[in-house]
Amino acid sequence: MANLHHLSQILAGTYAWHAWRRSHPDEPIDLSSASLGAIDLSENDFAGADLSGIEAMGLNLRGANLERVSLCGANLIGADLRGANLRHADLTGAQLDRANLSDICGHHLHGSEISAHAAIAYRADFTRAQLYNADFTGANLCQAKLNGTYLGGANCANVRALAADFRWARGRGISFYRADLTDAIFQHADLHRLNLQHARLDRTGLDPSPMSAR
Repeated sequence: MANLHHLSQILAGTYAWHAWRRSHPDEPIDLSSASLGAIDLSENDFAGADLSGIEAMGLNLRGANLERVSLCGANLIGADLRGANLRHADLTGAQLDRANLSDICGHHLHGSEISAHAAIAYRADFTRAQLYNADFTGANLCQAKLNGTYLGGANCANVRALAADFRWARGRGISFYRADLTDAIFQHADLHRLNLQHARLDRTGLDPSPMSAR
């Protein structure tokens, strides 16, 4: 459960939180299972914090520092995470449906079992992220970077992933059913048993028949 002092500081507003963080830079932050609602936490520093299980539908975390943060099981439906730093963050089982993940830095992010239906991840950087069994149904992954990302079992049905970069991506059992992969880059990708049925593959170099059978 959340540390009540930490919770009172965050609910006091951005100025109070910044001031408290400056005077307590090394104190581990515990806001686990807190109900934060749609408050404005943009640009705040939560590096290393425990935010697992938070209820935060519509929360504004734009530009926040979430490096090494635990967001396991968090409810971030409709949250604004544009430009947030999510390096090495753990979002296992998080709900990100309709969230805005545009321009995030998610290097080495752990996102197994996340639900991100209709999320906007335009130019999101998932380099070397672990996205096992992630569900991106209907998401916008245009120009997203998935270099070296593990995508085993991911559901990317109906995604728009124009010019997305899948170089060195790995995994099997990935569904790109009805996805638009126009101009996506797949050089050196190690992907097997893909569902490319009805997908748009213009200028990808992918051949749906042999790829889907591998």
